[in-house]
Amino acid sequence: MNQLKIELIVDNRVNRSTLSGNGIRNAVSLQPVLYVGGIPNNNHINLTGSGLNAYGFQGCLSSFIVDGRLLDYQRALVLNGQVKMNICSDLNKLCYDFTCVHSGICSTNENDGPRCDCIETSYIGERCDKLPNGFYFGKHKSIGSIEYVMPQTRQTEYDTISFGLQTLSESAQIFRLESDLNSYSLEYELLRERSYIKLNMGEKQPDVYSCVMHITDGMYHAIKIIRRLSMVELYVDGVRMKLEGGNKYSRHTEQQRSFLAQRRLRIGSFKNVSQWNGVLAGLSFNRQSIFDSLFNTLIRSGDVEEVQPDINTGQFILIDPTAIAIPILSSTITSIIPINNNNYT
Repeated sequence: MNQLKIELIVDNRVNRSTLSGNGIRNAVSLQPVLYVGGIPNNNHINLTGSGLNAYGFQGCLSSFIVDGRLLDYQRALVLNGQVKMNICSDLNKLCYDFTCVHSGICSTNENDGPRCDCIETSYIGERCDKLPNGFYFGKHKSIGSIEYVMPQTRQTEYDTISFGLQTLSESAQIFRLESDLNSYSLEYELLRERSYIKLNMGEKQPDVYSCVMHITDGMYHAIKIIRRLSMVELYVDGVRMKLEGGNKYSRHTEQQRSFLAQRRLRIGSFKNVSQWNGVLAGLSFNRQSIFDSLFNTLIRSGDVEEVQPDINTGQFILIDPTAIAIPILSSTITSIIPINNNNYT
């Protein structure tokens, strides 16, 4: 039986170390059709287990030679998808996998280079690679909170809240999204290093999701919570976490799953019963930057102050929670918060 032999030659050198025979026979077919740069969606070639990339090529190809003959692109090719001719000089205007980091979304057009949408990444910068300014809660061992009141009530079926968290506290109240009469709410808190998400859709008792997460290590972590009707998803540093619980509303109608009369977002110690030590940064709510574009509407209470990441380490500097507390005037002082991220964008 004849064996299929494939050689890869890069810069006139045969490179056999990168090739694997696993699944290649199933993926490669000597049919009279040559696909360049990818496989159309309507093709039934199965790449599972072949070790080959199922995604299309992104970049520039030229001087394509088949059986010693130069391929005539203009006459021989049928273009599928986003393929453009004679633009190899514009490679710097394309989006690549590495253009945006931390799950930033890359976009481009014919006139401008690539741009990164960092709004839900908890990062800023041209590549979503810098930490934004944030707020330090409990730096002086007292309770602190921030409140954002919406101009008008909203009814939503989907909500996305993302933020960066850096703390050493094993327990912390992070945020509570609530309706005008507090009958609907979505809250997130840490309790002994376990994450709890509580969703109340107008009932006496909330639906509770939970999981173990190791995010109280003093490092910066990007957290995203997505509510889709009555279902909740939790992502930490881009990885979806497996949640326990959360089946109370599985049989409710679509109308009952909507979050009615959203009014305010409480950030920090929203229950005003416990203190924690840490930093929240890059908070966005349904693609609105709460700590940036809406800073003029925020109200601060108690032990919370603006903080910037350290220019040397790129992280926030946390105060040892066991250190001696520095007294502050009051835990009920309120003020409007100005924030300026211009130096970090």
